[in-house]
Amino acid sequence: MTLKPKILIVDDDKFLRKTLTDILRAKGFDPIPVSTGQLALAQVEQAAPAVALIDLQLDDISGIELMARIKAQAAPTECIILTGHASQNSAIEAINLGAYSYMQKPYDMDRLLLTIQRAVETHNTAVLLEQRAAQLLLINDIGRQIAAELDLESVLNRSVQLLHQKFGYHHVSIFTLDAANQEIEMQACAGLYVDIFPKKHRIKLGRGINGWVAQNGQRLLANDTAAEPRYVNFFPNVIPTRSELSVPISAGGKLLGVLDVQSPHKNAFT
Repeated sequence: MTLKPKILIVDDDKFLRKTLTDILRAKGFDPIPVSTGQLALAQVEQAAPAVALIDLQLDDISGIELMARIKAQAAPTECIILTGHASQNSAIEAINLGAYSYMQKPYDMDRLLLTIQRAVETHNTAVLLEQRAAQLLLINDIGRQIAAELDLESVLNRSVQLLHQKFGYHHVSIFTLDAANQEIEMQACAGLYVDIFPKKHRIKLGRGINGWVAQNGQRLLANDTAAEPRYVNFFPNVIPTRSELSVPISAGGKLLGVLDVQSPHKNAFT
């Protein structure tokens, strides 16, 4: 199930908060209305929203200061300043401090909704870039492990543990190619299926998603395993896999093995 974008509404006007909350909820967002800057910061600390709608003049803190503190706490959150007391100086200050947009009350609701949707898209892109950066750091960490250790088993175990811990993947495993027997063999495994798979679990090339990836040397993403003809559940009624991502591991144009990630949720890797 796709999560609804969280929209934080910070305004001391009770009627305006309720109106925006009702409209945003009807438009498929998850609105979080609060009346003060301190309550807003507490919400951001608990779960950073995609977008924050901030009144310029709050009772306890200025909207500009609140925006700066939100950006310091959750950089990808996009902030839209709403005010009934617009001035060129405040608009310039807001934009300079990182506001996504600055709108004067009373605002056109269609324009506000369009601005919020675009801000959500910008937020999602920023989050994706952060994830990619984290993945690159993790890959560098794994690379350092490989350079520092001669024990391949330790390196592979460390790699799957890192992927499982850093990204919360339900199941991670690494297979190596046994070309002579036309099979791949599981060398490392982390997550909730560790006690299910036998040690050195083997799969024939071409069988199941991982066997297909090993045979063809191509990445395969199954957003819904029930609709993927190449998916094989080796332990029916035990493993609740709903989506699976399998990636070939190669070096110098030669296939070495397969990295497999599984989830009990559909569309987990999109």
